[in-house]
Amino acid sequence: MPKLSRYAYLDTRLSLMASRLVDEREFALFAEQDEDARALGERLAQRLGITDLGTNETLDHRVMPLLLGELAILLRPLTGPTRDLLLYWARRFEISNLKAILRGKMNNEPNERIRQQMIPVGPFATLPAERLLMSADIAELLRNVEQTPYAEVARDARGIFEKEQELFAIDASIDRRYYASLMRRAQKDGLDGGETFRRLIGWMIDRVNLVWLLRYRFAYGLSPSQAYYLLVPAGDRLSGNQLLSLAQFGSLSELLQHLPEPFAELLEGAHTTSEVTRRMELRGWEIARSILRTNGGNPARAFAYLMLRERDLRRARAVLRGRRLNMPQALIKAAAGLVPIEVEQSLPTGGGMQEAV
Repeated sequence: MPKLSRYAYLDTRLSLMASRLVDEREFALFAEQDEDARALGERLAQRLGITDLGTNETLDHRVMPLLLGELAILLRPLTGPTRDLLLYWARRFEISNLKAILRGKMNNEPNERIRQQMIPVGPFATLPAERLLMSADIAELLRNVEQTPYAEVARDARGIFEKEQELFAIDASIDRRYYASLMRRAQKDGLDGGETFRRLIGWMIDRVNLVWLLRYRFAYGLSPSQAYYLLVPAGDRLSGNQLLSLAQFGSLSELLQHLPEPFAELLEGAHTTSEVTRRMELRGWEIARSILRTNGGNPARAFAYLMLRERDLRRARAVLRGRRLNMPQALIKAAAGLVPIEVEQSLPTGGGMQEAV
């Protein structure tokens, strides 16, 4: 069956869903409105094509299930490695829940408080969350995870816990294993739209590696070998040897000056890790937009849409939360990623708004 016929349902759905995407200028207008939070929430929800965005207390638990619901619709015509890849992409929300449980257990938080930090994943759930919450200690928790699809993640984390017993090292190990497995799935034979998937996911992992490298070296003070060890083994443009070489530089500015193309041009004049993160994200969204606009018959367009839709839902959450907290417009726009980088650098920090994006 020709690809255009096989993916007719998918392409129709994507055409409808793409109309819900919101560009930066329109989001900036939402952030600049003086109307009250309730009216703003209703208008934002209507523009995004959803019923409502919930209250401040339910906002976090409302946004990601919306994205997963759309993923479930887009998965219907997909099979084999293509379906497996998108399902694995969705597992990062469960990875987030696993890390929340680990963090809560290590900090001796009550289970109810940990539950409040977890993302509802509905039919995508594979972790026995309640059993993990009832684990007597971290070692038992990780043994329980080894009986799930996250066995490799758990084994890595358990080995690090036995050596270091530090949450940072465990978190880094879990993230590294997740992204490595995602890239491995993007490189599988038989993946329909494989080159396009690899372009999107490869850029994502290049961004993750570069940002992690900057943080590990210049925020956390790790040695070059320690920082390199915690990176994802393979991205798209940044090879392992290049990352190892970059890890040797002693300052952020020196490292950025030795980046290969296309990163050198993209990040010219950047001075902070947040600035690097922003520019890399913007380029990733540009790539996703260009893929979504191509002709039908390529299931990677669904992945491009999901990336852009998640961006919009997170921006809506940041704008609405900021309005409900009566934050200044400038801070709301910064939290939603709607101001130029040089403007953001001059804004006051605080209030936890960056975590909303």
